[in-house]
Amino acid sequence: MKIKSITLITLASLVAVFNLYAEKGEKAMDKHHARFEALDTNKDGKVSKEEWNAHFNEMDTNKDGSIDENEMKKHHESMKEKMHEHHEKMEKKK
Repeated sequence: MKIKSITLITLASLVAVFNLYAEKGEKAMDKHHARFEALDTNKDGKVSKEEWNAHFNEMDTNKDGSIDENEMKKHHESMKEKMHEHHEKMEKKK
């Protein structure tokens, strides 16, 4: 009886851990998908050089042709905010 109980508890724990990792994996995939969609401005399923350059130009806030650490940090903060908004919309749809 003890072995069956221990086995059931172990299996239940493994299922819970698996579900946790699966959920995190889905969130990571959603995040990557949202990033791709943000870059794919014409929604053709591909990111063209022009779309990529537009993204670069958006990050290059002082328009010197390069991106410094501060510009990158500000961009990432902005993207985190946009991703958070995207995830909130997705949750409301469920």
